[in-house]
Amino acid sequence: MKIKKIQLKNGYKRFFDLTVDLGEEPKRIVALVGPNGCGKSSVLDGMLFHHNAHGQIGNKGNKDHRYHSMLGTPNYNHQNVSIEFVEGPYQEVRLVKKKSGKENTMFSFRSPYRYNSNLNVTQSQATPEMRLNNYGATTATDLDDKMEQNYRRLYVFYNKYLNEQNCRPSEAKEKIIGDLNASIEHCLDLKISNIGDIEASRGSLFFSKPDHPNEFDFNVLSSGEKEVVDLLLDLYLRRDDYDDTIFLFDEPELHISTAIQKNLLHEIDRLVGENCQIWLTTHSIGFLRSIQEELNEKCQIIHFRTEDKLGSTPCILEPMKTSRANCETYFL
Repeated sequence: MKIKKIQLKNGYKRFFDLTVDLGEEPKRIVALVGPNGCGKSSVLDGMLFHHNAHGQIGNKGNKDHRYHSMLGTPNYNHQNVSIEFVEGPYQEVRLVKKKSGKENTMFSFRSPYRYNSNLNVTQSQATPEMRLNNYGATTATDLDDKMEQNYRRLYVFYNKYLNEQNCRPSEAKEKIIGDLNASIEHCLDLKISNIGDIEASRGSLFFSKPDHPNEFDFNVLSSGEKEVVDLLLDLYLRRDDYDDTIFLFDEPELHISTAIQKNLLHEIDRLVGENCQIWLTTHSIGFLRSIQEELNEKCQIIHFRTEDKLGSTPCILEPMKTSRANCETYFL
């Protein structure tokens, strides 16, 4: 599933009337670049605004017209945003997905506000099905606190694998830890050593590093390390239900060093299913260099420029060529 065109009209947030047109053959990765306040996140919010009129993503509640309408127009609704997929208009695509009960997996969203300072799960509790997509951020300004819920889901995944494979607990844990470390070790100089034990009040992920004598839990990781682990764990858990999905990442590089950003983008690309599309807003030199040098064939870049005056005039934005000269202009 891929989006080929989105229109935000009648004063949606930052825009007078904006169309992002990727053409008849949209690419797998779409990067939205430009200065702060140009409207990159508003494009992602527009997709969520339209979708949430039919089935809400996240659990932060819908914001009203004062958030979504440039002029604060009462009763401003999702019809001011239109989304066209390669497979057809939004409603047609949703009806097809609804037949399999996966209509709320059309979008997967991560906001830039992923502050997971503490992970200490002490009690087991029921978790809703992943395909319901009903926890975390609902808009780009919401706190996207998925880590605790995803840790609980990791245990659900572990028990499911244990029962389906009829194997020993140590074998199931080794399999899951190995899968996660295959991604984490490409980005960070650490690896998961233990997935903890909720019943023993050790409900956290534990890690080891080559130069550290003891294992340590998630809570003592740096902000950047937590961001990487959080994102990769979420993608790992979504692999089965979100295999035909538009993945939206608002500044996924937050708190992450330039050296790691490049590898993180490659892991996002590897973990997201082949039939999916990735939209990301970014200020990352690491991401843009990776797109330019290694992922060029599967990427499109939409450049938001101040001189386009998107708040006062209609505008159609189309992908730019990913040359080195153009790449340098994104950061001027």
